[in-house]
Amino acid sequence: MKLETKISSCEALLRGVFCLLSVLLFSACTVTPTKFTIDPPYYVYDSSDRTDIKTQKTEVKMQQYAQAICEHHRKINLKSKKRPPNRFTSDGCSMSPDGNWESCCIEHDISYWCGGTQQDRTDADNNLESCIGDKGHTYYGWVANNLSVQTGGSPLWPTSFRWGYGWPYPYSYDSEK
Repeated sequence: MKLETKISSCEALLRGVFCLLSVLLFSACTVTPTKFTIDPPYYVYDSSDRTDIKTQKTEVKMQQYAQAICEHHRKINLKSKKRPPNRFTSDGCSMSPDGNWESCCIEHDISYWCGGTQQDRTDADNNLESCIGDKGHTYYGWVANNLSVQTGGSPLWPTSFRWGYGWPYPYSYDSEK
């Protein structure tokens, strides 16, 4: 009876490892998204007056907007205007409902596409949480940040929503100034 239990435990462990490897392999095939999965117009969140701005009506304009934001950020924080080689894409709020906070997620996607330091990522995640909270969803903002984004957005994961997804995988945090 004990031998059967040990074999059963080993089989369960092997199945778990196989499932994990399958997920990682599938994720590795989707490391860099190649298209938007949300439809225009695209809104971004203006934290200065806590409103959505309908900034971009086309995917091309949204990419130009994201490139400008990224170049500005990298010039100030990293003394480099270099931007990611892969074009900007967004899926809204990755793996969750978009709700009335989709603009928060698009701003967050710009930061994640651009990459940067570990502090930049923390700031982007905290801004996402605040933005969703400003939309009246404080609890969901906390859940999105602390359970989803902090765990699933690591640059170490080979996913399409990882930190620095605009850069070739593997990507690590940029050095502080």
